[in-house]
Formats: sequence, structure tokens, C-alpha cells
Amino acid sequence: MTEPTSITWLSLRPEYWSPPRPSVPITVGKLDIRIPGPIRGIACIAFAIGTSGGAWLDRLSASQWFSGLEPQPHDIERDDLAVTGRLLVRDEDLRNPIGIGAMLERITWPVVPIAAIAVPQALRLSDQIATLGLVSELRARHDGHGCRVAVVVTLGSLSGDDAFVSELLKRGVFVVRSGSGPGDDHLHHLPLRSAIYPRHGRLVCVDLADYLACWKPGTSAELHVLSLTPDYGHAAVDLLSQREDRTLALSIDMHWDPAAAGNELLELDWLAAHCRQRFLPENGRFLFTTSDRLHGETGTVDIVVITRKPDEQGEESPT
Repeated sequence: MTEPTSITWLSLRPEYWSPPRPSVPITVGKLDIRIPGPIRGIACIAFAIGTSGGAWLDRLSASQWFSGLEPQPHDIERDDLAVTGRLLVRDEDLRNPIGIGAMLERITWPVVPIAAIAVPQALRLSDQIATLGLVSELRARHDGHGCRVAVVVTLGSLSGDDAFVSELLKRGVFVVRSGSGPGDDHLHHLPLRSAIYPRHGRLVCVDLADYLACWKPGTSAELHVLSLTPDYGHAAVDLLSQREDRTLALSIDMHWDPAAAGNELLELDWLAAHCRQRFLPENGRFLFTTSDRLHGETGTVDIVVITRKPDEQGEESPT
């Protein structure tokens, strides 16, 4: 008997705030600014497909970075919300055209603006079908402002599965595929990232918001992770393939310790300019940020190259 396909999910609350004296205003110049208290609600749902995907969620929830981002009782407005869970989908459900959709439609997930789906390498056909059903169900839902839920799929294989990726794009997904360097955990962590300090991670953060502004539904990207060499990665960047005719936007995140000896902001700026010159056309979008990696690691750089589909040559990037 074939092992059922598992869909595991974990809800994450917004950015964690830990003010030392939340009721006491602080004075900046002539203004009294009251430090905000904890933000309430659910910001994102992270899904994982299959056993290996579920293992990534287990590692994420057990990490120091996740501490403080697990939902609290005051974040959950209704008792029937499925903030965490695991669903097993049998082959007979997948063979039924409405079976998987009806099964997912019955689940009362929190209302969120974004969902991230981690898809490991070497997916079975049944896993692919379950993923497509999940995507369709999520895209049919809306956030608190009436907008469709944005879905980011991180796919742990750069080659193959082109038909599967094509189907994801047709459903309006933002697909991030693994390029040079990232391990699966780092790839799947991308939509949830900017963990600048433990317990101060940001889920739906400024760079992810900018991703969604630069991309449009049905757009894909590749994530490359390079070591920061003494020349700050110029040579490593030159080894990456160029796709100037299709590049829509570029996001660079330096995992950088500004207090470390020898770290010069000017040299970081030179690397950002080098990446822009190599990858982006004149009207391309560019985002440059710095942060620590999960668990505070430094010394690498994320380069996310966002591309147009082949039939979109010459179209303007969306606002």
C-alpha cells in the first residue's frame, strides 16, 4: 500500500516585540513616543509537503529563532482555528478531482495575507497533486483586506519538474527554486526570514513585502547563497549565469556583522553595485538588505534573482 501524502502546517504570529517598559513613553527630541505592545494575530502559515518537509517544520519550531513567534492564546480568535496540524491524503482522494479540494476546504485556517509552502526534492506524483490542490485552495481564500492569499512555494530542486512548476505558476504562485549553495532548510526559511536577533525575527518583513511588490502572480526566482570572500564575493558572483533579458528584480541579503573588525559598509555597497550591473537591466527592481542567518550565522550572502516568464519579454514590472 502506498504511503499517504502528508501536509503539515504551522502558524506564525507577527514580529515579536519585547519592550522593556511598554507603558512608559520614551522621548525622542521633542516627541514622546510610546513603545508598542505585542502585536496580536497570525501573520503567516508555513506548510510542508511530505515527511522531509514536515521534518523541516519540526526543526524550525524547535529553533531558537522561532521562540516568541508561536501563536499565543490571545492570537486565536476562534476555538475551531487549525493553527497547527497534519493532514494525510490517500491516493483515492487524489484520484477524485474534487476529493482533495473538498478535504482542504473543510479546514478552518487562520485568515492570513501569506502562506509559504516548503516542497522538498524528489517529490512523488501524489505529493505534486496534493501540493497543487493545496495551492488552489489557498489562492481561493482572502486575507482581512479582501486580497487573495499570496502563496510562496520554495522548491528544493533547480532541474526537472518543469511541468509541475508550470502548473504552480498558472495558479498564481511565487516559486523560488534552489540555485547555487543553499541547503533545503535555508531555502525553505527564505519566505519567513530576516531573523536579525533571536526572538526578534520578522515574518512578513520589509524584504518579503518588496518581493511581492516586485513580483506578480506566476513569477519565479532562484536563490543563490555565496560565501563572503575577502573581495566580498565579486568572483563568486561572476560565476553565476546571467539572464539579463528576463531579469525582473534582484534581492540581496548580506548575512553580515557590522561590528566585526574589517567589515566595511563601502565594500558591501560595491558588491551590491556589482550584482546590479551583472544581473539587472536598466529598469530592474533592486533590494539590498543585511541580516543574520538563522541562529545568527554570518559570512554569506543570499542573492535572489527574480525573472519574467519567457512570454513576458518587454513587459513593465508591476508596482
